[in-house]
Amino acid sequence: CPTCQGFGNTIGLDMNLVIPNRELSLEGGAIEPFTKPQFEDWRDELKKFAKREGISLTTPFAELPLEQQEAVIDGKNGFSGVTGLFDYLETKKYKLHVRVFLSRYRGYETCPDCAGARLRPEALRFRVQGRTLPEVWDAPIRDLRPLCSALKASRLTKPMELVLEEIESRLRYLDAVGLGYLTLGRQSRTLSGGEVERVNLTAALGAC
Repeated sequence: CPTCQGFGNTIGLDMNLVIPNRELSLEGGAIEPFTKPQFEDWRDELKKFAKREGISLTTPFAELPLEQQEAVIDGKNGFSGVTGLFDYLETKKYKLHVRVFLSRYRGYETCPDCAGARLRPEALRFRVQGRTLPEVWDAPIRDLRPLCSALKASRLTKPMELVLEEIESRLRYLDAVGLGYLTLGRQSRTLSGGEVERVNLTAALGAC
């Protein structure tokens, strides 16, 4: 996927970090970055905008009507909104302190284009025994071994047979060391120390 570069998620503005406590009012500091001294002008603009639009400054943000919440976040009628501040800061991120500030309010979200599948639309059209590639690597390893057996029964070219044998061999080793519950899509950084050691063991066995 060209949007997420195959990671399945993108880094963007996390409103749960920007507005960490929605029980606070706009006056009480609901918009966390606006509480910083360097953004006093933005805070003043927010107050002026709220008064013009009839948005309460003392009501908890969570209790404001949805359209008012969206106006504060996205901007309206000359007010740039919370996102306007971050759009502005994006133009200044060549400065180290700005990059550090932006990082405090960023989070991961599922890629909007591939929905976490990590592949281009063309690749998602392919099926392996009726399953898409993401469905294959989201299945437990122990469930993929029968899939390989079914594929071996198909008419395959010699190179395809060799590749399939290598895949089946590695899956067999992973299952044999007690990792049959893992999925191929599991990120290595989420594995425990013991799981990593057993994965490395299967790599060594496969090299023999």
